[in-house]
Amino acid sequence: MTTPKNTHPPSYTTIPTATVVSVNGHSTEGPITDTSSNPSSKVIAGAAAVGGVAGLMVSGPIIGLVGAVGAGIATMTDGTTGDVARSAGNMGASGYDKACDINKKHDITGKTKKVGSGVYKSAAEFNSKHDVTGKTKSAAVTVGKRASEFNQKHDITGKTASALKGGMDAISRRLSKK
Repeated sequence: MTTPKNTHPPSYTTIPTATVVSVNGHSTEGPITDTSSNPSSKVIAGAAAVGGVAGLMVSGPIIGLVGAVGAGIATMTDGTTGDVARSAGNMGASGYDKACDINKKHDITGKTKKVGSGVYKSAAEFNSKHDVTGKTKSAAVTVGKRASEFNQKHDITGKTASALKGGMDAISRRLSKK
């Protein structure tokens, strides 16, 4: 006995929207709606992105990875789970397309790159003028030498090793008595 596909109301398989989105280079009015159990790579990627972000927010990167893989795989299943995953994938794909359209219109990545380049150039000029990296390296070398001299004068590492050895010996003696 097979279950008929898409037996749920349309609210499970479409995303209401009135924005114009780009689908494979063609503009269409309304949402991307891939409801088949053989979804496009855009829908799978969209579901994986949504699942990954959700998992990352809930429990961190490992669960994020599991969520991404699980949501991507779920898009290829029949039933409610597949419908929900494909809806999330459609939403993720639509969001990606909208972000690309906004970026194309406002050149966000170009402006960000320009600002980042300016910040890097300013930092390099500041470093060149004030020798920040040279002074930091010199300070680190000086601190290391002074720490080594202090250790040689006061035998900190030797005393610490001796104390640890004594503690371990005491623990070992107590454990062997029982």
